[in-house]
Amino acid sequence: STPSAARVVVNVVAGTDQGPAATVAASIAIMSVAPARQRALSLMRRMLRVSRGWQGEGGAQEAAYIVSETTRSFRERATLPEGGAEAERALEEAEGRLEMAQHYSIAYPRMPHVALSGGGDVKSWMPPAEKGDVGWAAHL
Repeated sequence: STPSAARVVVNVVAGTDQGPAATVAASIAIMSVAPARQRALSLMRRMLRVSRGWQGEGGAQEAAYIVSETTRSFRERATLPEGGAEAERALEEAEGRLEMAQHYSIAYPRMPHVALSGGGDVKSWMPPAEKGDVGWAAHL
């Protein structure tokens, strides 16, 4: 039977398999995981670059907060499995925070807008009562 890509990677790293097919399989296995790591490192670099030229209300204090929060967050999440759903959510959250920081000059986390429950339901909308009617249900 053919060994899995993970087994080939282990064999290549250990030096027990030096064939060209093993090297290609190892490269493919490594490249499939590398984009998530590359995306995280790129995002971290962008966040640190933003802190260098920070123009928010808090000035240098907010810039220092961006650096400390970036390093703290990425260190906490360094053990997440690459390509997993939780890692993807963490990257999306970080990208959202970066967009907020750049667009609105807000360094701190913000709550996302959540529509009120029931808002926009056409059935619950009541037209205004006619002029001269008495009581809240006069138009019914």
